[in-house]
Amino acid sequence: AEKAVSIAKNLLRKNNDVNLGLLQYRNSPIMSLGFSPAQLFFGRRLRDRLPIAASLLEFDVPPKRLVQHKLRKSAEDSAKFYNRGTANLQPLQGGDDVVVEQRKGLWEPATIVTPANQPRSYILETQQGEVLRRNRQQIRLKRGQDASRAQDTQQTIPNTVMDDSGDSRGKHSTIPEEDHQTDDPRMSGRVRKPPAWMNNYVK
Repeated sequence: AEKAVSIAKNLLRKNNDVNLGLLQYRNSPIMSLGFSPAQLFFGRRLRDRLPIAASLLEFDVPPKRLVQHKLRKSAEDSAKFYNRGTANLQPLQGGDDVVVEQRKGLWEPATIVTPANQPRSYILETQQGEVLRRNRQQIRLKRGQDASRAQDTQQTIPNTVMDDSGDSRGKHSTIPEEDHQTDDPRMSGRVRKPPAWMNNYVK
């Protein structure tokens, strides 16, 4: 809709005669289709002020399947470029405690009931007992929910230990998380070097 408004404004701004501007617009081929709006609607080109061969003004309807194929390919290309920087959000399960966006900037606690039939949508129940359907983009896991899932999926490795009787029993030990410590100086401990123009002043 915004693009259509922009095209209409440019037609009014750049043409003294609105009808002539509309004629030129209808004769201009659409980049993704290769046919002009006049060819798609009337089945032929329209005569304008530019010289044109009489054979090009004859009735010639574009093939329907070809137009549909080009429209489909144009939509697929647009979706490909639009989605190239996106990623799927983490799927939710029934019983997950979440917060849902009711209005812009207003988040309320709720519980996931079940995934909805629509793509990336979920049925959830608020604390007031209201049952809603919301898109995954409007749902966030509560703090602590991600941490509990991470603990459930923590990697374990088997460690065989020999006891006094000679039997080997398999034990599992979790991989400890490394404590990343940096030796970067803090703001208060950094060496500050005065600028060169202060060398002329008495300290």
